[in-house]
Amino acid sequence: MALVSATPALFISPIKEYKDSTNNHLVPLVYSPVRPERGTVPEMAARILLVDDHESVCKGVRTLFANDTSLQVCGEAQNGVDAVRMVAELSPDVVILDLTMPGLTGFQTAAKMREIAPSIRIIFFTIHEIPAGAWWVGADACVSKGSTLEELTVTVNRVLQLPRTLAGRLR
Repeated sequence: MALVSATPALFISPIKEYKDSTNNHLVPLVYSPVRPERGTVPEMAARILLVDDHESVCKGVRTLFANDTSLQVCGEAQNGVDAVRMVAELSPDVVILDLTMPGLTGFQTAAKMREIAPSIRIIFFTIHEIPAGAWWVGADACVSKGSTLEELTVTVNRVLQLPRTLAGRLR
């Protein structure tokens, strides 16, 4: 990965482009591998996609992250088909994904997400026991819906610390 030239404070999302002012061409942007110390330069919030067919769960998670400037809910989906489409459109950093939804299951959804965004971080958020198969489809973490909200926040922050090359590959 390369540093963004002459703008060390600029942290931008992958798979985005900007117009180069010198020759008006579209240029891909990349992440800077070095993040500034907290308080020195504004950091970009990590983008989260919520995927759950229960509005009350989405509302609770959205409320949890509303006052956290380091985390931003960039989208919500109620089924796997919409979630896969939104991963391609929104380029989230993390997906919080229910296992049991209409249409595609959480496992099927995670597998399709890995095909289009291999380095995306996936956290299964479920009321069920965490099955061993979760790791085989590329889950980075699993959190029970019976856990505290603090545990979900800690887990999101922990998976964000994983190098992108390792996301979904820890067993």
